[in-house]
Amino acid sequence: MSRNWVANFDEAKDNSVLDQALNRIGEPRELAATILFLASGESSFVTGVALPADGGCLATALSRPRGSVPGSSRS
Repeated sequence: MSRNWVANFDEAKDNSVLDQALNRIGEPRELAATILFLASGESSFVTGVALPADGGCLATALSRPRGSVPGSSRS
């Protein structure tokens, strides 16, 4: 059972890259840098904004036609 889960996880991870504008999964240090920026004084002038650190996933999802499947010819 655990082998099946790992295989499914790897497949899901590979498929999730299709949703990324950067065509890769983010590194933990990249997310940590975003968090550190927001927690620091460097972000003191940043107010009232959602800052997605998602590698462009939200932007590409919003630009796809409704009902389309990334990485597929199906729409």
